[in-house]
Amino acid sequence: ATLCMKNHFGTCGSPRNMHINYGDPYIPALNALEPIKSKQVINILDAIYGAAEGGPYGGPTFVANKLILSQDIVAVDYLGREMLKEQGSSTVSWATYIDSAADYGIGTNDPTKMEIINISSPTGTETITTTPASSEEATSKIVIVEDANALA
Repeated sequence: ATLCMKNHFGTCGSPRNMHINYGDPYIPALNALEPIKSKQVINILDAIYGAAEGGPYGGPTFVANKLILSQDIVAVDYLGREMLKEQGSSTVSWATYIDSAADYGIGTNDPTKMEIINISSPTGTETITTTPASSEEATSKIVIVEDANALA
C-alpha cells in the first residue's frame, strides 16, 4: 500500500532496496529519521480515487471521494489501509510497516486513540460529526473530508 509514509521513498537514494519485506521496517525507520520526523507536520492522503489492485501500474479501481488529514502519519496510513481492506484489496495485508511504525514512536495504529472528525459534503449541505477516541489516551486527531457527489 502506497500511502503517506511510503512517499518518502523518493527522499533516499535506493528506494528499490527498501521494498524488501514489503518495506518493513524500512518505511517506518525512514520516517523516524530527522529531519523528516520533526519537519513533517501535516499528512494528507488523497483518497479521491483508489487502487485496491494493480498499483502502481493499474488505474483506479474505486472512487472514495475522500481526503484524510492528520499530524499523525501512522493514523493516516492506518485509515488508508482500512479503506483498502473495505475495497477487497488482496495485498493490503503486506502493509505491516504501518503496525511497525507505531513502535518507532511516530504515531498510532490504535483506532481507540484516534479522534476522527468527519466533514461530509463540504460543497453542499455540510455535516460535521466527531467520533471521540474510546481510549482515555487520545493521541491523534484525524479529519476526513468526504463529498460523495464530487465526482458523480
